[in-house]
Amino acid sequence: MSSRSFVAVLLTLCLLAGCSKAPSDIASVTLVEYRVTDGTPGTTKPIALDLARFRQEQVKRLDTKGIDLDAQAASTRWRLKCRTQAVYGQLSPQGLSETVKSGPAVLVLRTELSLKPPGAETAMHQFWEERFESETVTGAVALEKTLLGLLDKGAQAQVNWMETRLTLLIKGETDLIGVLKDPRPGNRLAAIERLSMLRSKAAVQPMLDALAVEKNLAVRQRMIGAFAEMGDERAARALINMADTRQLDTLRSILNTLSVIGGERVLEFFELLSMHDAAAIRDMVSTARARLERSRKADSRKTSTERETQ
Repeated sequence: MSSRSFVAVLLTLCLLAGCSKAPSDIASVTLVEYRVTDGTPGTTKPIALDLARFRQEQVKRLDTKGIDLDAQAASTRWRLKCRTQAVYGQLSPQGLSETVKSGPAVLVLRTELSLKPPGAETAMHQFWEERFESETVTGAVALEKTLLGLLDKGAQAQVNWMETRLTLLIKGETDLIGVLKDPRPGNRLAAIERLSMLRSKAAVQPMLDALAVEKNLAVRQRMIGAFAEMGDERAARALINMADTRQLDTLRSILNTLSVIGGERVLEFFELLSMHDAAAIRDMVSTARARLERSRKADSRKTSTERETQ
């Protein structure tokens, strides 16, 4: 086969495979909203960046990843909303400069993703913030060009983060459990978010194992909260065993989760802890017991209503 024939065959195969977009695991995700706002204070805004153009280019970049824009996407699709805020200007020793002089340009992008799984009533939320600063000082003439360069850099970084995070969130249960050992805290948090939404029973023991060695406070707190959503008694036993009255923030999270899970073991633990010497701990227990009691009464009323209607 001649080289020209080979190229023709290759092009044909690409067209058949849909090579207008890069192969992607996130092609099942549809972008239903992409909103951008300018969060720069008026007193420190030397120029106004074209954020409408930024939005258009980001939507195109996501489209090449396989995520198309469709505000009316069906509920059978993963529905994605992206909200971004840009803050930018010129730096001075006091922060953003109120007048354009000579200094480094800076841009901060803050992003919130809302991803709703097919058929779900609630969405998962992910947050990203990154700062981009010019390596050299800039004057008034070069400031706009420098800020546009930072905006383009930030745009690429945002899309890369979105692709990585979305690819993780749409994984299956088994793969998500594996992510609990990921060295990056943000990925562990994302996996916990999705597993808690799935109310994964298979993830309870791996999450308890991971909690026992987790050093990141934010990950620990989210994992403890996830057990409340899963509502598994195995978690209750483990959380009672690891409760440490010297770590008040973690203890508060554990008590909150136990008040949702409930059960005789939890009531006995609350009774024991209510006699602690520290007033702050007794107050925590009192709040948790009240929450558990309200939940039990609500469940009792619901059961009674269901019996009456049968």
